[in-house]
Amino acid sequence: MAGYSAAGADAAGHVKTFINPVLPGGFPDPSICRVGDTFYLCNSSFEYFPGLPIHRSKDLVNWEWVGYGLHRREQVSGAVNLIDVKSDDGIQAPSLRYHKGTFYIITTCVYRPPDIDEGTCTNFII
Repeated sequence: MAGYSAAGADAAGHVKTFINPVLPGGFPDPSICRVGDTFYLCNSSFEYFPGLPIHRSKDLVNWEWVGYGLHRREQVSGAVNLIDVKSDDGIQAPSLRYHKGTFYIITTCVYRPPDIDEGTCTNFII
C-alpha cells in the first residue's frame, strides 16, 4: 500500500517510521536471502540491461543498491538473449541464494524471436 506508514520502537527505544514501498520504483518478483546480519534482494528485470538489480539492507526498510547480476554483454547475448528480446519477455522471477561464501541467482529467461509468438524458456544460474 503506497503511502502506508508504520511506527514502532526497537529494543534500544529508537522510534522507527517507514513509508511503503520501502524500495520505490520497478522492482517486481523480489527474492531475499540473509547472510549474517545483512539481507540481500534481487528482482526481475525483464528486457532491461544491466539486469537483475541487487540491493542490501540491515533492517528490511533502508535499502542500498549494490549492483546487477547481469552486467556484462556476453552474459546476455548467447542462450540468455536480451539483445532483441520482446518487452513481455526477458529475465523473470529470480531466486537469490547463498552457500559457502558464494551468491547464486537462479532465474529464467523467456525469449521469443522477433515476429514469432512461440519461444523458449531458458533456466540458468549466475
